[in-house]
Amino acid sequence: MYLDSYKSNLVSKIFIVLTALIPFSFVAGNLVINLNLFIIIVVSVAIFGKAIFNFKFNIIDKLIIILFLYILFVGFLNTIENFYFSQEKTTDFTILKKTVLFLRYFFIYFILRFLIDRKILKLKYFFLFSLLASLFVSLDVIYQFIFDQDIFGYEKAGRKYPGPFGDEAIAGGFLQRFSVIGIFYILIFQRHGENKYTIIFLTLMLLILFLAAIGISGNRMPLVLFIFILFLIFIFEQRLRKFFIPMVLILVLIFISLNRFVPTFSKNINNFTGQILWTYEHWKADDKETRTKHPPYYYEFSSFYETWKMNKFFGGGIKSFRINCIKRDNVVEKWRNFSCNMHPHNYHLEILTDLGLIGYLLIIFLAFKIFHFSIFEFSNSFNKNKLKILLSPLIFLFIAEIFPIRSSGSFFTTNNSAFIFVLIALIAASLKNRNLN
Repeated sequence: MYLDSYKSNLVSKIFIVLTALIPFSFVAGNLVINLNLFIIIVVSVAIFGKAIFNFKFNIIDKLIIILFLYILFVGFLNTIENFYFSQEKTTDFTILKKTVLFLRYFFIYFILRFLIDRKILKLKYFFLFSLLASLFVSLDVIYQFIFDQDIFGYEKAGRKYPGPFGDEAIAGGFLQRFSVIGIFYILIFQRHGENKYTIIFLTLMLLILFLAAIGISGNRMPLVLFIFILFLIFIFEQRLRKFFIPMVLILVLIFISLNRFVPTFSKNINNFTGQILWTYEHWKADDKETRTKHPPYYYEFSSFYETWKMNKFFGGGIKSFRINCIKRDNVVEKWRNFSCNMHPHNYHLEILTDLGLIGYLLIIFLAFKIFHFSIFEFSNSFNKNKLKILLSPLIFLFIAEIFPIRSSGSFFTTNNSAFIFVLIALIAASLKNRNLN
């Protein structure tokens, strides 16, 4: 029955709308993200049922299955341990609940794989709406900078300009992710016969707009990652490579302009570089008085090690860092006053504490296979040019997401997990999909 359904224009349009709206759901917040994902899951299961898993699995698909089975195992293991073997014998099922809820990303991954594999869903509209959402956020951030409030009446948050995100200053992170996808909408899906110089000029202008908006937003790590991705784009995208030097000059000009006309930008950069030099200078300090001068993020990172030692191999379960950190050895040290944060502000450290060394190695192997599989497809695809340009933004973003020394939010939050597993699903699906238009 589903064979007749998925071929209908109505069903195809429903899924195109639901997936195309994902970028705007990230602007609206976690509630809307979860609602959008929930609707996609319910509608998919209602129409296609078990057929969602009826396609040939590649190595990435199999590793995703193993990963989520392992996550379930860790959740049950820690729940049983806390209930029967812990000295406290707690009946708190928080970790197990969060583990079960985390399975929604497993279904989203395979639903997107299925929809693209069966040509029900095409990436063109996801790329287009990523561009539109990025344009909206960029212009709203700039509007907020000029008029001290955005179009919704939100004011700036301290030294940052969050735009439509209200008091949650994540506009730079959003643009670092979705603007890259949006830019490639123009490069991939331009109409035949359209002037290539017009396409290149428009692409460069959008890059400048997005870069300026991220700089104004005050989010430092997204700015660094966006510049890193820009260099990757200009190195690997043949049509843009010859504009590399002019773009570097434009980049320098933008930095000078932001430093001159956006006071918070200068403060953010000085503070960011100062913290790096500060931490390096005192890294090997042995005296207790000097140690207290470390930046706050240093202590958040350092709290990871004692927490990880509590569950080295299997981890404490999803979002367990906030629970186990306060139970670790040497939780209170005389030479400083520091309380545990919700997470260690680094994906790699958080995965180690929550999923253990085994889970971490599993995810690292998954990341390795994504790169290996992508390179293999590049070299063997008869459609390698178009496939390469489709995969480029997705791979670049994946590199930025797993960059080991970046500070970040929690890997297991809605915003980050949803983006990461949608990204992996698009990579895995596009590797086998030839109908890009």
